[in-house]
Amino acid sequence: MMVDDSAPGARLLATWLAALLVASPVAFGPTTGWAQQQGDASEAGASEGAQTSEPSQASSEASQTPTLAVLPAQAVGSGIQELVPRRIGEMVRDRVSGDGRLDTLPSFAVMQREEATRVRSTTAINEARKKYTSGIGLIEAGEYQRAADTLQEAVDLLRANVADLQNFDVLADATAKLAWAYYEAGYDFDARSYIKEYAHLRPDASLDQDEFPPELKTIFEEEVNKVREAGTSTLTIEANQEGATVYVDGVEKGKTPATVDVRFGAHYLVVKGEKGRWTSQILVRGRDTRETYEATLSQPERVEVEEEPAYFTQLLSGIADGIFGAELGPELAEFVEQSGADDVAWMTMQQRDGEFRAIPFVYSADEDLYLRGDTVTFDLELSNLRLGVDELGKQIVEMTLNTPTDRAFQRVDLTQEPEADARAEADPKEEAPGQTDDQQIEEQAEEPSDTEEPAAESVQPPPPIEDDEKDGKAGKWILVGVGSAALTAGLVIGGVFLFGGNNPDGFQTEVSW
Repeated sequence: MMVDDSAPGARLLATWLAALLVASPVAFGPTTGWAQQQGDASEAGASEGAQTSEPSQASSEASQTPTLAVLPAQAVGSGIQELVPRRIGEMVRDRVSGDGRLDTLPSFAVMQREEATRVRSTTAINEARKKYTSGIGLIEAGEYQRAADTLQEAVDLLRANVADLQNFDVLADATAKLAWAYYEAGYDFDARSYIKEYAHLRPDASLDQDEFPPELKTIFEEEVNKVREAGTSTLTIEANQEGATVYVDGVEKGKTPATVDVRFGAHYLVVKGEKGRWTSQILVRGRDTRETYEATLSQPERVEVEEEPAYFTQLLSGIADGIFGAELGPELAEFVEQSGADDVAWMTMQQRDGEFRAIPFVYSADEDLYLRGDTVTFDLELSNLRLGVDELGKQIVEMTLNTPTDRAFQRVDLTQEPEADARAEADPKEEAPGQTDDQQIEEQAEEPSDTEEPAAESVQPPPPIEDDEKDGKAGKWILVGVGSAALTAGLVIGGVFLFGGNNPDGFQTEVSW
């Protein structure tokens, strides 16, 4: 049965294949989140005298782990369906992420969306800063009603973006200033409410007698005494992701599932992890009570990015040309700056005689060093694909961690070396003169040793399927990654094969039952 790629059925088949490959058991681990943001530098000076919280121990430890960005795999030359390198590249990324010794960034598309979302949040926080500063000026000018309106807008914006707030003192101080503005404007109830909230957030603070009205200061001190007398509650925070970070009033308190002691009063609880975030303003009862919170992490509304930046598309284009080296420097430097990666990895793929030849590369930004791994040859049968992905991921991890200088190169030309490893030509004195594993195996098979028994005759691959094979050779696909073992077995027993590769006209499909 032949399927034209332009037909709706072929497009459905391609979509089905994409779904299967995504669900492949070759995925070895979860993709970690993006590199921790350094925060909005402009926010640090939001409040005169405001103190930025100290870096957490977890953040310090994370900074010692190399941060790796894995670029999409690129096909060099023709004959490879676009779907193949994309899906195999994703599998290699999952393999690297699952190693655990690296902080692996998500795909560039995800990073773009997260950055756009963060920029939107930062814009809102900066707007809140401006309103906060303006509100203080209005208080000093005696325009208390306008000050209250402006500071209320600032507090609302800060609350809505509290998960991205790097300096929580901005929100706490804006709350105190808002209480002051409401008091002077004659809104006694609102003034009491916000000054009590400030007492819960900062019970160790003190109000300046020259600024705040004495009556408001008295309310604050009475509420602080209640906080101290009520003691703490033990909070248990669980989430739909283990290892998510828990923050209370901007201070990191541990990883989910977490158990923390929190003082009586109103507080901001934030949980952030790979699956997203969860925020809530909670009221802690104190009196040695116990409370449990279930945090359902979800991604914030994302800002969709219409197109990739020029430096990124030029970087991928340079790799896909198959001739690259130091000329990638400007684009790599821009990518490293924008992503925060310490190292950048990528993979090239070529197809010859029904097999795929993939080569892993790593760029070390600190050393300004280009590293090349060994060629890995495989086809898309499940066992070979798994081994190929595992080997590619292993090489990327080892090159990133160890930066082996013997793998360094200045420039490669993959279009001129279909069978050879360029590093072998550069250093002929190597013990195994730079040959790739598959070349050594081929030579050993051709030349039996004088001291050993002749090798057994190599097993020949099964003959190609001839029925309806109108467009020449095509690489054999066996469906992998279905959602259940039963479905997998059923498909294999049924003899379902998907074909792709050298045929430029699209998929060829043969089904036999």
